[in-house]
Amino acid sequence: MKILAVIVSYNFEPWLDRCLKSLKHPSTDVLVVDNASTDQTCTRIMRDFPEVVLLQNKKNLGFGAANNLGFEYALQNDYDTVFLVNQDTYLEFDTIDKLKQMGEKYPALGILSPLHYNGSGSELDFGFKSYTKLDNTIPAADIVPVNFINAAFWWIPTAVIQKVGGFSPLFPHYGEDVDYVNRLHYFGYKIAYIPQAKAFHCRENRPSSPEKLMHSEFLYFITEAVNLKRSVLSAFAYSVLAAGKKAILAPIKGQSPIPYLKMMIKLLTLPIQRFRNQSIQPGAYLNDIQRTKEKIPS
Repeated sequence: MKILAVIVSYNFEPWLDRCLKSLKHPSTDVLVVDNASTDQTCTRIMRDFPEVVLLQNKKNLGFGAANNLGFEYALQNDYDTVFLVNQDTYLEFDTIDKLKQMGEKYPALGILSPLHYNGSGSELDFGFKSYTKLDNTIPAADIVPVNFINAAFWWIPTAVIQKVGGFSPLFPHYGEDVDYVNRLHYFGYKIAYIPQAKAFHCRENRPSSPEKLMHSEFLYFITEAVNLKRSVLSAFAYSVLAAGKKAILAPIKGQSPIPYLKMMIKLLTLPIQRFRNQSIQPGAYLNDIQRTKEKIPS
Protein backbone atom coordinates (compact mmCIF):
# COMPACT_ATOMS: atom_id res chain seq x y z
CA MET A 1 0.00 0.00 0.00
CA LYS A 2 1.35 3.38 -1.06
CA ILE A 3 0.45 6.07 1.51
CA LEU A 4 0.67 9.86 1.32
CA ALA A 5 0.45 11.81 4.58
CA VAL A 6 -0.73 15.37 3.90
CA ILE A 7 -0.20 18.23 6.33
CA VAL A 8 -1.54 21.72 5.73
CA SER A 9 0.82 24.06 7.53
CA TYR A 10 0.73 27.64 8.71
CA ASN A 11 3.50 28.68 11.11
CA PHE A 12 4.15 25.01 11.78
CA GLU A 13 7.40 25.46 13.72
CA PRO A 14 6.15 24.73 17.29
CA TRP A 15 5.02 21.22 16.27
CA LEU A 16 7.18 20.53 13.22
CA ASP A 17 9.84 18.19 14.63
CA ARG A 18 7.53 16.02 16.70
CA CYS A 19 4.86 15.78 14.00
CA LEU A 20 7.13 14.94 11.07
CA LYS A 21 9.29 12.50 13.03
CA SER A 22 6.17 10.59 14.09
CA LEU A 23 5.15 10.17 10.43
CA LYS A 24 8.32 8.37 9.36
CA HIS A 25 7.27 5.00 7.98
CA PRO A 26 8.63 2.79 5.15
CA SER A 27 5.40 2.92 3.11
CA THR A 28 4.50 6.55 3.84
CA ASP A 29 5.55 9.68 1.99
CA VAL A 30 4.84 13.12 3.44
CA LEU A 31 3.56 16.19 1.61
CA VAL A 32 3.39 19.52 3.44
CA VAL A 33 1.20 22.14 1.78
CA ASP A 34 2.28 25.41 3.34
CA ASN A 35 -0.19 28.30 3.45
CA ALA A 36 2.34 31.15 3.30
CA SER A 37 3.85 30.73 6.76
CA THR A 38 5.58 33.79 8.18
CA ASP A 39 7.96 31.83 10.43
CA GLN A 40 10.77 29.45 9.46
CA THR A 41 8.51 26.51 8.63
CA CYS A 42 9.62 26.08 5.02
CA THR A 43 13.29 26.70 5.72
CA ARG A 44 13.25 24.14 8.54
CA ILE A 45 11.48 21.50 6.45
CA MET A 46 13.89 21.88 3.51
CA ARG A 47 16.90 21.79 5.84
CA ASP A 48 15.90 19.14 8.40
CA PHE A 49 13.42 16.98 6.46
CA PRO A 50 14.61 16.90 2.84
CA GLU A 51 12.56 13.75 2.19
CA VAL A 52 9.33 15.71 2.73
CA VAL A 53 7.69 17.09 -0.41
CA LEU A 54 6.98 20.77 0.22
CA LEU A 55 4.44 22.80 -1.72
CA GLN A 56 4.63 26.51 -0.88
CA ASN A 57 1.53 28.57 -1.55
CA LYS A 58 1.96 32.29 -2.13
CA LYS A 59 -1.10 33.03 0.00
CA ASN A 60 -3.15 31.30 2.65
CA LEU A 61 -5.64 29.16 0.73
CA GLY A 62 -7.37 27.84 3.84
CA PHE A 63 -7.51 24.29 5.15
CA GLY A 64 -9.82 22.77 2.55
CA ALA A 65 -8.29 24.18 -0.60
CA ALA A 66 -4.76 23.35 0.56
CA ASN A 67 -5.77 19.77 1.33
CA ASN A 68 -7.30 19.55 -2.14
CA LEU A 69 -3.81 20.12 -3.53
CA GLY A 70 -2.70 17.14 -1.46
CA PHE A 71 -5.55 15.07 -2.88
CA GLU A 72 -4.59 16.07 -6.41
CA TYR A 73 -0.95 15.19 -5.77
CA ALA A 74 -1.95 11.75 -4.42
CA LEU A 75 -4.15 11.02 -7.44
CA GLN A 76 -1.51 12.20 -9.91
CA ASN A 77 1.14 10.00 -8.27
CA ASP A 78 -0.91 6.82 -7.85
CA TYR A 79 -1.13 6.66 -4.06
CA ASP A 80 -3.55 4.16 -2.57
CA THR A 81 -4.37 6.17 0.53
CA VAL A 82 -4.21 9.74 1.78
CA PHE A 83 -3.64 10.31 5.49
CA LEU A 84 -4.70 13.84 6.45
CA VAL A 85 -2.84 14.99 9.56
CA ASN A 86 -3.20 18.32 11.37
CA GLN A 87 0.01 20.22 11.96
CA ASP A 88 -0.44 20.42 15.76
CA THR A 89 -0.37 16.65 16.20
CA TYR A 90 1.85 13.59 16.50
CA LEU A 91 1.36 9.82 16.32
CA GLU A 92 2.22 6.87 18.49
CA PHE A 93 5.02 4.80 16.93
CA ASP A 94 2.78 2.03 15.55
CA THR A 95 -0.28 4.07 14.53
CA ILE A 96 0.42 4.01 10.79
CA ASP A 97 0.94 0.22 10.90
CA LYS A 98 -2.44 -0.23 12.60
CA LEU A 99 -4.20 2.13 10.19
CA LYS A 100 -2.62 0.32 7.27
CA GLN A 101 -3.65 -3.08 8.66
CA MET A 102 -7.28 -2.02 9.21
CA GLY A 103 -7.38 -0.11 5.93
CA GLU A 104 -6.43 -3.31 4.10
CA LYS A 105 -8.94 -5.35 6.13
CA TYR A 106 -11.82 -2.89 5.55
CA PRO A 107 -11.13 -1.29 2.14
CA ALA A 108 -14.76 -0.19 1.64
CA LEU A 109 -14.65 2.29 4.56
CA GLY A 110 -14.64 5.96 3.60
CA ILE A 111 -12.57 7.23 6.53
CA LEU A 112 -10.57 5.50 9.26
CA SER A 113 -9.10 7.32 12.23
CA PRO A 114 -7.10 6.44 15.35
CA LEU A 115 -8.18 7.44 18.85
CA HIS A 116 -7.59 11.19 19.30
CA TYR A 117 -5.89 12.07 22.60
CA ASN A 118 -4.96 15.49 23.90
CA GLY A 119 -1.41 16.73 23.48
CA SER A 120 -0.13 15.19 26.73
CA GLY A 121 -1.93 11.89 26.18
CA SER A 122 -3.62 12.18 29.59
CA GLU A 123 -7.16 11.87 28.18
CA LEU A 124 -9.12 11.75 24.96
CA ASP A 125 -9.34 14.93 22.90
CA PHE A 126 -12.45 16.87 23.96
CA GLY A 127 -13.90 17.01 20.45
CA PHE A 128 -13.24 13.36 19.71
CA LYS A 129 -14.82 12.35 23.02
CA SER A 130 -17.92 14.35 22.13
CA TYR A 131 -18.25 12.92 18.58
CA THR A 132 -17.71 9.31 19.64
CA LYS A 133 -19.48 9.49 23.03
CA LEU A 134 -16.56 7.60 24.55
CA ASP A 135 -15.84 7.59 28.27
CA ASN A 136 -12.71 6.02 29.76
CA THR A 137 -13.61 2.54 28.49
CA ILE A 138 -11.95 1.84 25.15
CA PRO A 139 -13.75 -0.78 23.01
CA ALA A 140 -11.91 -4.00 22.18
CA ALA A 141 -13.23 -4.23 18.60
CA ASP A 142 -11.05 -3.93 15.48
CA ILE A 143 -12.98 -0.85 14.39
CA VAL A 144 -15.93 1.14 15.76
CA PRO A 145 -18.32 2.82 13.28
CA VAL A 146 -19.33 6.43 14.05
CA ASN A 147 -21.24 9.14 12.22
CA PHE A 148 -18.49 11.78 12.40
CA ILE A 149 -14.84 12.31 13.29
CA ASN A 150 -13.10 15.66 12.85
CA ALA A 151 -10.38 15.88 10.20
CA ALA A 152 -7.34 15.96 12.51
CA PHE A 153 -6.49 12.39 11.40
CA TRP A 154 -8.30 11.04 8.34
CA TRP A 155 -7.19 7.89 6.52
CA ILE A 156 -8.96 8.04 3.14
CA PRO A 157 -8.53 5.62 0.21
CA THR A 158 -7.91 7.52 -3.02
CA ALA A 159 -10.81 5.57 -4.56
CA VAL A 160 -13.06 7.41 -2.10
CA ILE A 161 -11.52 10.76 -3.04
CA GLN A 162 -12.14 10.04 -6.71
CA LYS A 163 -15.81 9.50 -5.90
CA VAL A 164 -16.54 12.08 -3.18
CA GLY A 165 -14.05 14.68 -4.38
CA GLY A 166 -12.26 17.36 -2.40
CA PHE A 167 -13.27 19.89 0.23
CA SER A 168 -15.86 22.45 -0.80
CA PRO A 169 -14.64 26.04 -1.31
CA LEU A 170 -17.75 27.15 0.57
CA PHE A 171 -15.73 26.39 3.73
CA PRO A 172 -12.29 28.06 3.67
CA HIS A 173 -11.58 27.18 7.31
CA TYR A 174 -13.77 25.19 9.72
CA GLY A 175 -16.93 23.36 8.72
CA GLU A 176 -15.29 21.68 5.74
CA ASP A 177 -14.93 18.33 7.50
CA VAL A 178 -18.64 18.28 8.50
CA ASP A 179 -19.62 19.01 4.90
CA TYR A 180 -17.23 16.34 3.59
CA VAL A 181 -18.64 13.72 5.96
CA ASN A 182 -22.19 14.59 4.89
CA ARG A 183 -21.20 14.08 1.27
CA LEU A 184 -19.35 10.87 2.11
CA HIS A 185 -22.51 9.48 3.72
CA TYR A 186 -24.51 10.57 0.67
CA PHE A 187 -22.28 8.36 -1.48
CA GLY A 188 -22.81 5.42 0.87
CA TYR A 189 -19.46 5.35 2.69
CA LYS A 190 -18.99 4.80 6.43
CA ILE A 191 -16.56 6.13 9.02
CA ALA A 192 -14.84 4.26 11.83
CA TYR A 193 -12.09 4.64 14.39
CA ILE A 194 -9.51 2.09 15.49
CA PRO A 195 -9.53 1.69 19.30
CA GLN A 196 -6.00 0.28 19.38
CA ALA A 197 -4.36 3.13 17.43
CA LYS A 198 -3.40 6.41 19.11
CA ALA A 199 -2.72 9.95 17.91
CA PHE A 200 -2.33 13.20 19.84
CA HIS A 201 -3.85 16.62 19.10
CA CYS A 202 -2.21 19.53 20.92
CA ARG A 203 -5.15 21.92 21.14
CA GLU A 204 -6.52 21.63 24.67
CA ASN A 205 -5.29 25.08 25.73
CA ARG A 206 -6.63 26.93 22.71
CA PRO A 207 -8.90 29.81 23.81
CA SER A 208 -12.39 30.36 22.44
CA SER A 209 -14.44 33.57 22.22
CA PRO A 210 -18.05 34.68 21.62
CA GLU A 211 -17.07 35.62 18.06
CA LYS A 212 -15.71 32.13 17.37
CA LEU A 213 -18.81 30.52 18.82
CA MET A 214 -21.06 32.69 16.65
CA HIS A 215 -18.97 31.85 13.59
CA SER A 216 -19.27 28.15 14.41
CA GLU A 217 -23.04 28.54 14.58
CA PHE A 218 -23.10 30.19 11.15
CA LEU A 219 -20.98 27.38 9.73
CA TYR A 220 -23.45 24.88 11.15
CA PHE A 221 -26.26 26.61 9.25
CA ILE A 222 -24.23 26.48 6.02
CA THR A 223 -23.42 22.77 6.43
CA GLU A 224 -27.13 22.08 6.86
CA ALA A 225 -28.02 24.21 3.84
CA VAL A 226 -25.83 22.05 1.58
CA ASN A 227 -26.41 18.77 3.43
CA LEU A 228 -27.13 16.24 0.69
CA LYS A 229 -28.80 13.94 3.19
CA ARG A 230 -31.63 16.48 3.41
CA SER A 231 -34.12 17.52 0.76
CA VAL A 232 -33.92 21.13 -0.46
CA LEU A 233 -36.89 22.10 1.73
CA SER A 234 -35.51 20.31 4.78
CA ALA A 235 -32.08 21.91 4.28
CA PHE A 236 -33.74 25.34 4.04
CA ALA A 237 -35.60 24.69 7.29
CA TYR A 238 -32.45 23.57 9.11
CA SER A 239 -30.46 26.59 7.94
CA VAL A 240 -32.34 29.76 7.01
CA LEU A 241 -35.44 29.12 9.10
CA ALA A 242 -33.33 27.85 12.01
CA ALA A 243 -31.33 31.10 11.96
CA GLY A 244 -34.63 33.03 11.90
CA LYS A 245 -35.87 31.09 14.91
CA LYS A 246 -32.66 31.94 16.76
CA ALA A 247 -33.24 35.63 15.91
CA ILE A 248 -36.75 35.48 17.39
CA LEU A 249 -35.57 33.76 20.56
CA ALA A 250 -32.46 35.92 21.06
CA PRO A 251 -34.19 38.85 22.90
CA ILE A 252 -35.84 36.38 25.28
CA LYS A 253 -32.34 35.18 26.19
CA GLY A 254 -31.07 38.74 26.54
CA GLN A 255 -29.18 38.59 23.24
CA SER A 256 -29.29 40.73 20.13
CA PRO A 257 -31.16 39.22 17.15
CA ILE A 258 -29.01 41.15 14.66
CA PRO A 259 -26.23 38.52 14.23
CA TYR A 260 -28.81 35.87 13.37
CA LEU A 261 -30.65 38.19 10.99
CA LYS A 262 -27.33 38.83 9.24
CA MET A 263 -26.80 35.07 9.02
CA MET A 264 -30.20 34.69 7.38
CA ILE A 265 -29.33 37.30 4.77
CA LYS A 266 -25.96 35.66 4.04
CA LEU A 267 -27.57 32.24 3.72
CA LEU A 268 -30.17 33.60 1.30
CA THR A 269 -27.47 35.21 -0.87
CA LEU A 270 -25.17 32.17 -1.06
CA PRO A 271 -25.45 30.04 -4.23
CA ILE A 272 -26.54 27.05 -2.13
CA GLN A 273 -28.20 25.11 -4.93
CA ARG A 274 -25.10 25.41 -7.12
CA PHE A 275 -22.98 23.88 -4.36
CA ARG A 276 -25.54 21.14 -3.74
CA ASN A 277 -25.52 20.29 -7.45
CA GLN A 278 -21.75 20.32 -7.66
CA SER A 279 -21.29 18.18 -4.55
CA ILE A 280 -23.05 15.19 -6.11
CA GLN A 281 -20.60 15.12 -9.03
CA PRO A 282 -17.80 12.51 -8.77
CA GLY A 283 -14.50 14.18 -7.96
CA ALA A 284 -16.17 17.48 -7.06
CA TYR A 285 -13.92 20.44 -6.22
CA LEU A 286 -10.63 18.75 -7.10
CA ASN A 287 -9.97 21.09 -10.01
CA ASP A 288 -11.20 24.34 -8.48
CA ILE A 289 -7.68 25.70 -8.03
CA GLN A 290 -6.10 26.59 -11.37
CA ARG A 291 -2.88 24.67 -10.93
CA THR A 292 -1.31 22.33 -13.50
CA LYS A 293 0.55 19.11 -12.77
CA GLU A 294 3.83 20.81 -13.56
CA LYS A 295 3.35 23.24 -10.68
CA ILE A 296 2.92 20.43 -8.16
CA PRO A 297 6.27 18.79 -7.37
CA SER A 298 6.57 15.07 -8.02
